[in-house]
Amino acid sequence: MQTYQASSFDYQFGAHTHRRVVYRQKNKSGQLNAITGDAYKYFFIITNDEDWTPKQIIEFYNQRGSSEKVFDQLNNNFNSKHLPFSLLHENTVHLILSCITMLIYKWLIKKLSKATSGLLKITDRIKRFRFLFVNRLCFKFIKTGRQLKTKIFLPAGFNLSGFI
Repeated sequence: MQTYQASSFDYQFGAHTHRRVVYRQKNKSGQLNAITGDAYKYFFIITNDEDWTPKQIIEFYNQRGSSEKVFDQLNNNFNSKHLPFSLLHENTVHLILSCITMLIYKWLIKKLSKATSGLLKITDRIKRFRFLFVNRLCFKFIKTGRQLKTKIFLPAGFNLSGFI
């Protein structure tokens, strides 16, 4: 939970009056801002809601930002910004399958991030996953006795014994 200082005031723009919620957070680096001369980051939200407290408005908008992060991941990792079909119901199926794939990918990344000793992080994009595993993963089939076994050759730093 981040701490912040918040305030709100009325804001007149043209004929309309809105409420401006302003808040500031300490800068993590401690670097001074050249304009304000202090070590804070300033944010503001313009709203027409007069009932909620500034804290409720800030938390509501921050939740909205986390849901936009999901759409960012869908657009960049699973190519949802370029829909492949011209009909709406076909694109709906594509988006649902993309969401299911993203959930499976997040589960897989969570498991593999523990097994790779920090080489793969939970926040990594699918491009890095593809580079680390798909492009660099080598295996061969070995026939021993009457069984067909798979021998996996992994780069240094990978330990999948706890994963499988």
